[in-house]
Amino acid sequence: AYDNQCRSSRLSMLSPTNEANIRVCLPNKPITLINTDGKETTLNPHLDFGDPIAYKKDKSPSYHFSSLVDDIDHNITHVIRGSDLFHSSFIHSSLYEIFETPKPHFLFHPLVLVRPEKKMSKSDKSLDYRELKRKMAAEELLGIFANLLGLKIKSKESSLEELLEHFQWANIPKQHSLWPEHTTN
Repeated sequence: AYDNQCRSSRLSMLSPTNEANIRVCLPNKPITLINTDGKETTLNPHLDFGDPIAYKKDKSPSYHFSSLVDDIDHNITHVIRGSDLFHSSFIHSSLYEIFETPKPHFLFHPLVLVRPEKKMSKSDKSLDYRELKRKMAAEELLGIFANLLGLKIKSKESSLEELLEHFQWANIPKQHSLWPEHTTN
């Protein structure tokens, strides 16, 4: 965690000579969230993570700040994230309090792994969806995703609408799922 060493510095964000990240002092207050296995976790972001960056040295907003502003601007009421972003959500919850705006309901899902300990991620191009679509029929691809989400499909002809009709958050697996290896060869 950041040790808050620069908290007492008074820097102007607008100064052309400012070469520092601009941080936000979070409220010293515990936050409770429910993780993927349904258990409550309580952390104090002020103590556990330190002051998060609001604006980076290059004057661009941070992920935390951008996410918050975007969610507020679009009146987001539910945020569904991969479990790898569980801890970031404590910071976001604190930021909602600073902005005095209702925080959304956070839900976390397990990750889809392309191999043990390696999450499926568009940022590192671990699996290209377009490439998968070229290799297999849409129904097969939909079936794999449905299976990974804990949905039981009746037949290969199940439509997306049918799957959504039977979707229940409680059926989402509690553990990470491994993407079927045969589909990537």
